[in-house]
Amino acid sequence: MSDEVRVPREVTTTEPQSPSRLPGSIRLAVLPGPLLLACGGGAAAPDGGGTGDGPPPVVWSAPMGMCEIQTATMPLLAGQHVPECSALPPGTNPRTSGAHYPVWPVFRVYDKAVPWGYLLHGLEHGAVVIAYNCPQSCLLALDLAKKVIDGATPKAGCIPPTPPVILTPDPTIEPGFEFVAAAWGQGLRAKCFDSAAFAEFIAANANHGPEFFPSDCGTVDKEATGWCP
Repeated sequence: MSDEVRVPREVTTTEPQSPSRLPGSIRLAVLPGPLLLACGGGAAAPDGGGTGDGPPPVVWSAPMGMCEIQTATMPLLAGQHVPECSALPPGTNPRTSGAHYPVWPVFRVYDKAVPWGYLLHGLEHGAVVIAYNCPQSCLLALDLAKKVIDGATPKAGCIPPTPPVILTPDPTIEPGFEFVAAAWGQGLRAKCFDSAAFAEFIAANANHGPEFFPSDCGTVDKEATGWCP
């Protein structure tokens, strides 16, 4: 049985290029010394984007389970670099590709929201982002999320071995949903946390970004000083 928790409503771097490896359908190192990398079922309904300068519409799967989980293969948007903390072009929700900042966050659990300009660069390098926005409290759900991350396969090249997953608050999640997961070109949204579904998403999509490096577990951590003061 899966663990389902319904929440009350309540640094600048350059990197080599690597062959592109994009994830398929949902099924789901940092080496000693400095890391210097950088990159250049059922009925479904369309939702989000597709107007003006926004991305094409996203076709989400039919809601499943108590958490009404939906998944989607997202449109792939141009991934050019833009200045840190600058506004990003319109994107999907959650974002799974597109313009991003030149550096990317260390893969870990954060207590403060990491801007998507950083997160997107992490996705490009194969990270999975789990983001949440609970109007009141979701401590139990977050405990389950952390257990799922701890149980994910670590990157052997990291010291210590670390799963390529980022957990962060996110005030931009679409209203009506409290948890999302994002990988390069793949998205999941849910009205509560389902351990099995999020574990499956991580297993299917981790390390599948178009730029993958075995020793890469992120490069910057600005939680203490503020990401974009």
